[in-house]
Amino acid sequence: MFKYLFLMFVVVSAQSFCSEKSQTDWVKLFNETSFEGWQEYGGKHEFKVVEGMIVGTAVAKEPNGFLTTKATYKDFELKFEVKVDYSLNSGCQIRSVPYGPIGHLKGPQVEISSAKSGFIYGEHMTKEDGKTRMGWLSPDIDSEKVEPKKSAFKHDQWNSFRILVKGGHYQTFVNGIKMTDFHFDKMMEAAHIGLQVHRSKGKVVGKSVRWKNLFIRSL
Repeated sequence: MFKYLFLMFVVVSAQSFCSEKSQTDWVKLFNETSFEGWQEYGGKHEFKVVEGMIVGTAVAKEPNGFLTTKATYKDFELKFEVKVDYSLNSGCQIRSVPYGPIGHLKGPQVEISSAKSGFIYGEHMTKEDGKTRMGWLSPDIDSEKVEPKKSAFKHDQWNSFRILVKGGHYQTFVNGIKMTDFHFDKMMEAAHIGLQVHRSKGKVVGKSVRWKNLFIRSL
């Protein structure tokens, strides 16, 4: 009996340890009170901390702007919730580096807007000729028109994003629906994560995108 109880104790303890480890290996990317560990690149849009959220608001005549991690990340899983005002475009840069005189970001961008949300675009990335834009990196971009992907992203509502990057393998999920899954052999080194407010004009000026519950873990 004693031997049986001892084995049960070992099993339960091991399960508790694994469960605790799986819950604590996530690291907060944003401390919910300040922009410590972050810096701005590109256009001078307005970024504020509001009730534990990052709120980015579009400013007229400014190019794309990015609230960017000072730390760099290579192989990781990133998850967050995001809510964007209708018609405002946003995105999440991954493995991205400063580029150009105003410090734009260059690298893969996970789209946050419309049916293309979750697909990956090559922000300021060019082909071998150095001139032609790469455009969409996701080879399955046409599947945006097919359910359930077509309706995965919800306008003016909170949406959960999950991004996995390991080696050249990229996967994204929006509200639990897999949006893209492919291999890409460029921008493989550790680089920054950036939250974008897209350049805006007209009625889009003054609209906002909000992020909360940003967590990351190494893969």
